[in-house]
Amino acid sequence: MPDDNQQQQQQQQQQQQQQQQQGTPWFTGKIDSDTIGFWQNKGLDVNDPIAVASGLTKSYREAESKLGVPASQLLRLPVDPGKDPEGMKAIYQRLGMPLDAKDYDFPALKGEDGKVVDTALESTLRTAAADAFLPKDAAAKVAAAVVKHNADVKARADAEYAANLTKEKQTLKTNWGTNEAANLVVAQRGAALLGLTREDVSALEKVVGYARIMEGLRQVGKKNGEDDFIRQPGGDGDKIASVDQAKARLAELKKDKAWSDRYLNGDAIAAREMSNLMTIIAGAIPDDPR
Repeated sequence: MPDDNQQQQQQQQQQQQQQQQQGTPWFTGKIDSDTIGFWQNKGLDVNDPIAVASGLTKSYREAESKLGVPASQLLRLPVDPGKDPEGMKAIYQRLGMPLDAKDYDFPALKGEDGKVVDTALESTLRTAAADAFLPKDAAAKVAAAVVKHNADVKARADAEYAANLTKEKQTLKTNWGTNEAANLVVAQRGAALLGLTREDVSALEKVVGYARIMEGLRQVGKKNGEDDFIRQPGGDGDKIASVDQAKARLAELKKDKAWSDRYLNGDAIAAREMSNLMTIIAGAIPDDPR
């Protein structure tokens, strides 16, 4: 006795034979024209339903094999991604997003010792990467781009500052002329009187310019009497503006027993004058008064 499947096949064959005998295709009234055209474009014999079924099955299997993963492992988007953040998060974690923001690693933020140089930036990048569902490798690339941008900005700013500082120093040199060495000593004392550190003066230079800051500090030193400590004695009162003048003045002071006694006994005025002279002679006058 034939089984049910055999009986169905026999019935389908009989129906096909009857339709062919009657001249009516088996798909008439059952399959739309677009589908029939699709079969024909695939090279299938549309007049043979078995050939159509086997051809489509073969094509499906070939397509499925090219997916590379079983259907059970395919990513499926939530029905409404905007209303299912956890569902979307799970998908991004499958794509490389870490389970916790602390697991992001940014090698570009680390120094030679392996420690993070800018912890505040690291924290900001971790939060942003987690909010954007970034994979770990993508987040590291973003961090590297940020670090490079900041370095480029700093390099341009440093170059611009160096160029401006060169111009400002030349302006000051022109303005002070032969009194440059002496004026720098006075400006140095002016900065000390105001309690300004090297960093303070550098910050002020960037705001108003090196030449203006130096002149302002010189005025402070002059008003507090520092200007008098580097003037030659005598009628003209010219400033000691060169190393040779400072050496000559120091030689005179060494021959002056009264002055030497005051200096050796810790006289503040004598000590300050000696300090100013030695600064000029040693060529230890800095580019700024700090």
